[in-house]
Amino acid sequence: MDFKQAYEYDVNGIFLRDALIFEDENGEFNLPPLHTFVAPQTPSINPIFDEDEGRWSLGEEPEPIKEGELSEMEQLRQDGAEILLYLADVENMASGAQQDHADLLLSLVEAGVL
Repeated sequence: MDFKQAYEYDVNGIFLRDALIFEDENGEFNLPPLHTFVAPQTPSINPIFDEDEGRWSLGEEPEPIKEGELSEMEQLRQDGAEILLYLADVENMASGAQQDHADLLLSLVEAGVL
C-alpha cells in the first residue's frame, strides 16, 4: 500500500499538521476536505492555504533577533537564574531570622526572664 504526503489546514486556511494519505483499493489517493498535496513554503510561520489559487502564503514572517536582544529561551534562562538568586536571598534571611530568634531566647534565659 502506497501513500502520499499531504498537509491539513483549518477552515481559515491556516496550516495544522502534516498528514499521510494512503491509496485505496483502486490505487487512488482520495484527499479529505481541508487537505492538500501542495507543500507549504519553508521557512514560514503559520502558512495559509488559498484554495482558489491552490498555493500557500508565507503567513507570518519570523522576526530576526536584534543584536543585544535575548532570544526567548535565553530570557527564560535569565529569569530562572534571577528567581534562584532571589530564593537564595530569602532562605538566607530566614536563616538569619532563626539565628536572631535563638540569640534572643538565649539572652532571655541567661537574664532569668525565662
